[in-house]
Amino acid sequence: MGGLITAALLAAGFWEAYYLTNIVWVVRKAGVIWIPVLLILAALFVVALLLGPSGSAKKSGRDRHDSRTGSRAVGWLALTGLAGGLATIAWWFAYGYLQDRDYLSSVTVTTAPAPQFGERAPYTVARAQVRANLGDATGNVADTSYDPVSDRYTTLLERRGAFTGYESVATLKVPVIGAANGSSRCAFSRTADARVGGWLGHNLGRKIAQERRWVSFDDKDVYAYCDSGNVPKVVVPLKKLQGFFVVTERPAGVAIYDGKTGEITFSDGAGLPGPAYPMSLAASQRESTHAMSGYWDWLWQRGGWETDDSRVNAENNTEFGLASGGKGLYSTSLTPRGSATAITAISVIPAHGSGGKLAPLTVHRLAKPWKSPDAIAQNIRSSYGDLQQWATRGFEVFEVTPTSGETFLATIGHGQVTKYVVRGSGSLAGAEPHCLYEAAAKRGCGRVESATEPAPTTPGDGKIPADIRNLKDEELLELQRRLQQEIANRLRR
Repeated sequence: MGGLITAALLAAGFWEAYYLTNIVWVVRKAGVIWIPVLLILAALFVVALLLGPSGSAKKSGRDRHDSRTGSRAVGWLALTGLAGGLATIAWWFAYGYLQDRDYLSSVTVTTAPAPQFGERAPYTVARAQVRANLGDATGNVADTSYDPVSDRYTTLLERRGAFTGYESVATLKVPVIGAANGSSRCAFSRTADARVGGWLGHNLGRKIAQERRWVSFDDKDVYAYCDSGNVPKVVVPLKKLQGFFVVTERPAGVAIYDGKTGEITFSDGAGLPGPAYPMSLAASQRESTHAMSGYWDWLWQRGGWETDDSRVNAENNTEFGLASGGKGLYSTSLTPRGSATAITAISVIPAHGSGGKLAPLTVHRLAKPWKSPDAIAQNIRSSYGDLQQWATRGFEVFEVTPTSGETFLATIGHGQVTKYVVRGSGSLAGAEPHCLYEAAAKRGCGRVESATEPAPTTPGDGKIPADIRNLKDEELLELQRRLQQEIANRLRR
């Protein structure tokens, strides 16, 4: 009886939608391992049948236990196993390449200019401001995401406890310069008691699987918003598997969890205030450029592009959520494979739904390569080194993001607020490659140091006026910068 009960429990657990879906995903994505192993076992079985006792008798015609026939059978089995093992190793080496080639079908490389992108507050500062504006909320921050169309950051708060769901959604409008003036929140009801990663019946993934099998999602793709009725909605971009020998992912619409009723609805993502396309899938498509120039370049990591590993963008260096033409895009600055740090391309992919197909990803080659984000940040610090806040308030450069294929936006401030923005050319070309702004006022412009004596960047003949009291603030600031630069040049001689 105990065995029957155990078997029944195991069967119920296997056929339970959530576990069954996870098992199917694990088995199908592990095809790179089990498919060649099964083929080898099948080949060994066939060889064993052909060279078994009955087959040996036919071939020898006299003695079924002829030692020479037995040796021949062992040899064939060994040869089959060796060939199968080599084929398996070759398959393992080729599998990732074949996956990338499948994703690569959605990628276009062009020299056309990249689109214009909207400006946004840096992610790290926005995340810190959200925490500072939570008021009397008692939940734990699950994740903070950005909606480029509404230009708002939203944060999901988990209700504390083992068998609980979410507590509320906090929405914050963070300006590019300055601090947010409070946040708005919408609360989940006790009826809506599920969350991503929750326990047992409080697991949102389980609830989705019970209504729609064979789909899955990445936790990092999930975000939330407050609708017009101040009801929290959790958006889960879904993915499905495609293929047999080579398994890849495809978008599968979105699941929308109602924070008031606890109900789940499914749609193609049309009309959502935020993205409907899985960011994790966009990353897989971007990484598929590694296979664009053939297998050997893929194997030796010579093909395509990779993301920059700069410190200034360490918190968020891929799939920037940016607005363009009233729609949201995922944008990533790309560098060549290897040790090169210059930005030579920008990838762009729509963040809205694509009807179950891979969204088109476009890689825009830059006419003029950009300096690395860290080099840009360093040049900003040296150009505006007279800002006292570098030392007194611990200011630093945040998030160098593209605003087009030629220009960038960087912000200066501390962890809680931004004070200045820098707009300039990613290649740091020209007499004034970037300029510093405080609110709408231009504070000055920087320049790139060269081996020769730099020419003055202020209008006129560059001579120091007899009476500096007549200088404007911008002129006085530029004069101070020139004096500091001259001192630094003389110390290096």
